[in-house]
Amino acid sequence: MKKTVLVTGNFNVLHPGHIRLLKFAKTFAKTLIVGVFSDELAGNAVDVPQDLRLESVASINIVDQSSLILSSLSDFIRSQKPDVIVKGKEFEGQYNQEADLIADYGGELIFSSGEIGFSANINFEDKLSIPPTTQLLIKSFSNRHKISTKLLKRIINKFSKLKVCVIGDVMVDQYIDCFPLGMSQEEPTLVVSPQETKNFLGGAGIVAAQAAQKGDFVTAMQKWRSLAEQGNAMAMLNMGLMYSTGQCGKQDNKEAATWFNRALKQEDIEVQFNFAFMLKTGTGVPQNSKHAGIWYHHLAKKGVAMAQLQTGENYKRGWGGFKENHKEAMRWYRKAAEQGIAEAQYALGNLLHAYDDDTENGKESLKWHRMSAEQGYAQAQQALGERYYKGEGVSKDIVYAFMWMSIAESNGCKVVMLSSKYIAQFMTTSQWEEAQTLAQECKKNNYRGFR
Repeated sequence: MKKTVLVTGNFNVLHPGHIRLLKFAKTFAKTLIVGVFSDELAGNAVDVPQDLRLESVASINIVDQSSLILSSLSDFIRSQKPDVIVKGKEFEGQYNQEADLIADYGGELIFSSGEIGFSANINFEDKLSIPPTTQLLIKSFSNRHKISTKLLKRIINKFSKLKVCVIGDVMVDQYIDCFPLGMSQEEPTLVVSPQETKNFLGGAGIVAAQAAQKGDFVTAMQKWRSLAEQGNAMAMLNMGLMYSTGQCGKQDNKEAATWFNRALKQEDIEVQFNFAFMLKTGTGVPQNSKHAGIWYHHLAKKGVAMAQLQTGENYKRGWGGFKENHKEAMRWYRKAAEQGIAEAQYALGNLLHAYDDDTENGKESLKWHRMSAEQGYAQAQQALGERYYKGEGVSKDIVYAFMWMSIAESNGCKVVMLSSKYIAQFMTTSQWEEAQTLAQECKKNNYRGFR
């Protein structure tokens, strides 16, 4: 048996096809290495952030080593030098750059059997079904009123020819994504921790968007233009999108650029943040990570917490035209963390923890990990569990290690190496019972007041 085998991919949504491929690969070598393409390399092919995709892969017990592919596939293969590379059956018969790279040092490229295939972009709506009783009611109603599928299609196809006049106000609908912390002790309500705020155009404005989705781009264009001429920056941005994608009837990049510039000059923070995201992901505009990084940095200097977090990520990983600089990454993480962004607090804690040979760094990294954990951020709770187990910045305490690790797992954190199950085998019955009691009390108190 060979020493190492390598499998690479996006792993956007783990499915049985991935598991079979990895099991197949594991039969060829003692050590299975999995390379996960970074967000920058994967581009629009992924919806799930790279850290979560890597975490999902690492949680598979047959995977011995997992890493992000940050620069290029060729550099990654040269650094790992696997004895075997395994790819899916669908790649057989095509040009595979891995074949040339692995041949340089006598490795082997193998294709799977191709017994089963799955799409990483699962359409969950296809899994929805109408109950049989409801189907009978629909069929009976349609027969009584002489409604057929052909008739409905003919009616729907006429929608795009309708001229619609919408009278009303433009509203902004705000949605706040929250993490559930538990039940309040004072009253029967759920206590939550705000994670992210999203604003959406509502009222008369959303009618234009709906019209566009139904194919009535003429109505959408008229509505967006009307709102844009009134100074609505989001409408200007959407005008640019319609011209850049050709939804207005023809693609006009020059006109799109004009509307994008007008929207950005309004100094609307949400519009600028959305535009940065468009540049980062290539949505409606050519993908340009460098320009995206410039916009995120611009917004970060204005105090936009999520842009500060992204700028910290850019400096940490050397993305968006920024050179890798951990000192700058810490500075921007800290700004977002001080605004209460749990993810930034966790990221800052991690980066400081990497330099824990400095006593002050050790204390501060523990502080930020704890603050993030108290907001219900599962990865930070896991980090605290590991620190108590290993005695990193705190005294070793297997009870608190189990407590935080079990809380992290109950909040959805997929533990890679150290787990509550693993820790439990080293605990006495009384320690395990104490940890369970503490975990329950910790949840009731919204994770606050526990060391």
